[in-house]
Amino acid sequence: MCRWFFPGASTEMDLQWTVQRQQKYGFSSIACDQTIEQTCNRDSKTKGGIVGLTQNRGAINRWILAQADRSAITRKCQLMAGVAEEQRKRKDLDKTNWDKHEQAVKQIMETVTSMSNPFSPESPTELVNICSGVVADEETTKDLQNAYVKGDERLEQYFETRLLCEEPDIFSKIEKMKLKSFSTMAKSTTTRTSSGSVVTVKNDCRFWARLLVIARNRDINLEHVFTYSLRPYPRALATDSGCLVKTVKSKLLHVLEQEAEMPLIEQIPSNSATIVDGMALLQMLKARNIPETFGQLADVILKNVIDIAVYNKSQRVDFVTDRYPTVNTKNAERLHRAASGIYAVSILSDQQKVPKQWKKFMSVGSNKERLVEFLVQQWRNVRCSALQSTQLFVTNKEKCYHYYPNADAVTVEEVPELECDHEEADTKMFVQWSMHSTPQQHPMLL
Repeated sequence: MCRWFFPGASTEMDLQWTVQRQQKYGFSSIACDQTIEQTCNRDSKTKGGIVGLTQNRGAINRWILAQADRSAITRKCQLMAGVAEEQRKRKDLDKTNWDKHEQAVKQIMETVTSMSNPFSPESPTELVNICSGVVADEETTKDLQNAYVKGDERLEQYFETRLLCEEPDIFSKIEKMKLKSFSTMAKSTTTRTSSGSVVTVKNDCRFWARLLVIARNRDINLEHVFTYSLRPYPRALATDSGCLVKTVKSKLLHVLEQEAEMPLIEQIPSNSATIVDGMALLQMLKARNIPETFGQLADVILKNVIDIAVYNKSQRVDFVTDRYPTVNTKNAERLHRAASGIYAVSILSDQQKVPKQWKKFMSVGSNKERLVEFLVQQWRNVRCSALQSTQLFVTNKEKCYHYYPNADAVTVEEVPELECDHEEADTKMFVQWSMHSTPQQHPMLL
């Protein structure tokens, strides 16, 4: 219709016609005729309109055709007289709103970039929350993948048992399916002794008194009973809950100090090397000092490691970390920790948010391994000034990597001589020391 009645406007619309919103009056939320009345015809309005003005048709036509010029003259006269109303721009076009909208767009972009791309070929194979990076366990993955199937099965069951039966009952209670999800993984579960939790009998005086009374009443030979172990686990190896008995690792250092002739160093040489327990450094981080994203966290950790080397006047620093294989001697203790509620997190990008519960995140071995792998990859892209001419050695699982500044970029090389399959960083630190501590090389500081 526009092509017949308004051919000029139709041509412009076909070429590059656009709509420019005015700065003074809004129109996007009201009707079209009301918009025209409040914008184009605003200055031509008179009290009462043309009703009762005249019945002369020619006068009415002249009044309509001259309304634009008449309103322009009226506006100019008001401006010259200083009685024109102050025209304010729309509030949406104020600079404060510009800044607010720009900040909102930046927050949306940061949120999207911190999420993972599930369609990327580098995305993890397991089921991962794209917002938090939490990895779903086996039970949660099974429930999420089969949620629609289980829902259809429950619907068919409802039809058969409540509607299509001899005695329909649509008012009885419908039980929840209680499927596992990412939100339920973060909830901690508590157990009570009254609900059937396992209680271990302690080897105290009451235990022996009860055993003595039972032996007298039931004719039990205590000498024969004592030939067997009265505990589920040997006391010399494990506790009542099955966790291995821990030893004080610092005693080994005391023994080494006794073997050394001069264990104390009054002045640190300028050409020394420092070995840092990486996991101990990560565990020492306070929640209030942890940055918002993993990319910022990698920069903070690297700065702490280099600062330690600079403080000790070391030209070389070793960042040694633990290994967490699936089968190891600490599985019982880690399962005991899992009773309080833990979850695995997959680090997908440097913009991903660091979990608020840092201690809980660091209580999972797989999270520690993913964090070290992320640090190894992230430190490849740092500037040479971040290393401050320091030689950096980083262990990741069995591998060891050497970082050193070279021209304008950081060069990374794998060191086959320092490959080690030990689980604990304590023993790997001694491996680093034994392979690089010779009379001709730098002295080592642990």
